[in-house]
Amino acid sequence: PRRAQNVAILLSSCKYSTQSIQNAIRHLDASALSETFLLQLQRHVPLPDDIETIQLALQDTPDLELGPVESFFMQLAEISHYSERIQLLVLISSFDAKYQELLKRTNMLTSALRAIEQVKHFPVLLKIILHFGNFLNHGSSRGAANGFKLSSLQALSQMKSVSSNLSYKTLLHVFSSYLGENFPEVENGFLLELADVTAVSNETLNDLGNSICVLAQQIRSGEQIVNELQNENEMKKQTDLVATFLGTSIAKLSCLKDSCDKATETLGALAKFYGFTTREISEMNFDEFFGYFSQFCQSYRQVKKEILLLHKRQEAAAKRDQSAKERKEFLLRKKEEKLLQKQQNEEKMVDNLFEDLCGGNFKRTPRRRRTSRIPIPSKQVASDYMKEE
Repeated sequence: PRRAQNVAILLSSCKYSTQSIQNAIRHLDASALSETFLLQLQRHVPLPDDIETIQLALQDTPDLELGPVESFFMQLAEISHYSERIQLLVLISSFDAKYQELLKRTNMLTSALRAIEQVKHFPVLLKIILHFGNFLNHGSSRGAANGFKLSSLQALSQMKSVSSNLSYKTLLHVFSSYLGENFPEVENGFLLELADVTAVSNETLNDLGNSICVLAQQIRSGEQIVNELQNENEMKKQTDLVATFLGTSIAKLSCLKDSCDKATETLGALAKFYGFTTREISEMNFDEFFGYFSQFCQSYRQVKKEILLLHKRQEAAAKRDQSAKERKEFLLRKKEEKLLQKQQNEEKMVDNLFEDLCGGNFKRTPRRRRTSRIPIPSKQVASDYMKEE
């Protein structure tokens, strides 16, 4: 019942008629049905028990009217190997997308390995790091090392500094400042060389070979289905086309598998070049090996970004301090100029006064004459005067 309900929902929501679905399955026409519909149909394909139950019901009641789902099941039962045909259609419709994804990952793997093979500045960087470490460890048993493991690169960003200078927060900050000042071409060069390696850091490449083998196994299963259909002499033209498609697909996957095997050999040679032991190489995978390079590049870029940001802040603070200093000096000069101007004005006033006194060029200011005020009688006095009159 649950399967019948799911198929009923599938048939009611799709745009295909039951007859077109039946024809596409019979003629192995993957272009007639969408990949999504085929996947859902494969998930809910009727089992032999479902077909047998419907057939028994028809035997008991020949006039039994079947529902849409039961009728669809009986139409599928008329097609030989209908379940295998649906499986084959799903494989054909989904192969291109799966192959393109595998091809993309294979190309990324090949490009990353080629980038590590052709690096020129990264070995120079490792040599500088070795001398840098020997200088810091001078006088100890570690001060005369002949090499170090790639895993030690991450220790540069984990070793904290005791300096209060934020530019030297970790040993990687110190090394980045030193490298940028003394070997800028090495700093820029190794980051560009390992750009393809950093790009694969978000991809999982360990299961690439297994994914290719799984898809190849599905293709071979499809070839077996086609052989069975060809033996029955049914739809020979369509089965021949499908057989050609599957043969071409196997050839494409074989090329991918060869590239993956060659990449594995290249990984072993590169790991040996960088000092890994035979046991470590046997247990190493692509993601682990690329991680040594990509993690260091990401840490270095982050540290470089922090240093540049800190320098910008320091430059901005220095500009603010310089501006405040210049403003203070400007105000001080203005104040001194005002005092000087005031002093000059006072001296000039004294000189002018002295010249006037010596030359007699001065006048005595006359006094103002006092005028007697006529008293104004008050209102009461005026009123009494009027009464007397």
